[in-house]
Amino acid sequence: MKYLALINPAAGKNHSKAIIDLLKKTVMFRDGNLEFLISKKSGHIMEFTSENAARFDFIISVGGDGTINEAINGILNNGSKPKFLPIPAGSGNDFASNFIKSKNFRHIISRLEKFDYTIKSVDSIKTIITNKKGESIQRSIANVIGIGFDAYVAHLNASKKALPGVITYVIAVFKALKKLKSFKYNILFDGQEYISDAILVSIGNCITTGGGFYLNPDAIYNDGYGDITTISPISKLKLIQKLPLALINKLKGIKEANFYKFQNFEMTLDIPMPVHLDGEPIEKEVVKVTAFVEHNSLSVVEMR
Repeated sequence: MKYLALINPAAGKNHSKAIIDLLKKTVMFRDGNLEFLISKKSGHIMEFTSENAARFDFIISVGGDGTINEAINGILNNGSKPKFLPIPAGSGNDFASNFIKSKNFRHIISRLEKFDYTIKSVDSIKTIITNKKGESIQRSIANVIGIGFDAYVAHLNASKKALPGVITYVIAVFKALKKLKSFKYNILFDGQEYISDAILVSIGNCITTGGGFYLNPDAIYNDGYGDITTISPISKLKLIQKLPLALINKLKGIKEANFYKFQNFEMTLDIPMPVHLDGEPIEKEVVKVTAFVEHNSLSVVEMR
């Protein structure tokens, strides 16, 4: 079995060296069946896996949600379906937390060597982001797409990740409040049309974002559906009061929160808004988002 370890040395608290050292002690490495790719720049991991994923039976991601996003896009672009292990070595680790419960890297790699894991079939969501100039970006996500306030928070949070994910996210929230504004959206999905106002839209394959905020509380990563959460316009004070409920999975108790499920949708915005994909800022002036679920497109390692 051939293994590939994708390493993002800039992720999280710079755990990459310790994990590389642990992987080099494994039987896979000693037998010449484990290769490493150290990311040198943004997009490096996606580019490499797009071209080479089919060479490997097993791909290991060492980083956070942004690293995972590059890895799964490369895998999907390649058209192969290797087993995928997301080692939670980033600041937020929202996607990996659904599958890997331990934060002990030695324990995770020991279980990998012993084949002590199961494989889950997992959905991805393919999306097309169009900005106000009419330029489009096509990317898939494993975890979440954020539009509006949530995306503005992600843009602020991107350069401040020295602390754990929730802490840096909360700091960014307070900074983002200065520019809180609403927008009108029009969603078409499953033969239905919804027109309303919101301060944020979260499109989720999994339940959390920002290191533990339950913005898509009903999301199930392999049910063939994506989840949409919208938050209607709300005052800054009330947002500060209500946002902590998302940390304890009580968002459904907020009357301004609306929830939908979809297999494909098209959303247009009346004014350009920022967007993030899996926590990574992607575009600041988006006017249209199209997405559809690719059911069971990934094979993800689970270690309970």
